[in-house]
Amino acid sequence: MSQRDPSLPAPSPAPFDDATLESNRSPAHQLGSTENPTRPPVGASEADAQPPRPTVPSGTATAHPDAATSSRKVCAYVTRNGEELLVFEGPGHDGPQVPKGTVEGDEPLEHALRREVREESGLRPCGPLTPLASDVWMRRHHPPRYYVRHFYHVSVDEQRDGWTHTVTGTGEEVGAEFTYSWVPVDAATDFALDLDDYVPLLRDRL
Repeated sequence: MSQRDPSLPAPSPAPFDDATLESNRSPAHQLGSTENPTRPPVGASEADAQPPRPTVPSGTATAHPDAATSSRKVCAYVTRNGEELLVFEGPGHDGPQVPKGTVEGDEPLEHALRREVREESGLRPCGPLTPLASDVWMRRHHPPRYYVRHFYHVSVDEQRDGWTHTVTGTGEEVGAEFTYSWVPVDAATDFALDLDDYVPLLRDRL
């Protein structure tokens, strides 16, 4: 079963303001930081609000994840009415998941997130994206594989309480059927792949 490297500190949100981005270049700023995240400046574009490249403590196996051992992922917390979170059940994993996927090449993160939500759920969120957190998550130990994960929140106006969507796009899950439903944000726990890691942060933002 995939798990986070026990040598790493527990995940914490990556801050996004300019001052902490500057400190992010220093070894003192690591994933174990307890600093509170801040919202992007008012009027900033989504491109300006990109999560910083996550860092991990020096001396750990993931101090410098590269293309050979890691891939960039975007994960979407899609909500409606400020109270419900979109989740799906799909083949291959036990527990609910959220729309997510791999960033393609130099694709901007916000573009990748909107694309993955569209391909995996059929929804086309047009509202603003709020960056929540970034981390390095261990997918497997041997051979080592890490996900550099970027979590965003987006709100949608969706009337359906549930539906089944056939995945589109070019990824490995094309053709799979995902069954979607809404769960109260306050009860969103025990997700597959540790995808609920930042639900508490989402609750604070709603």
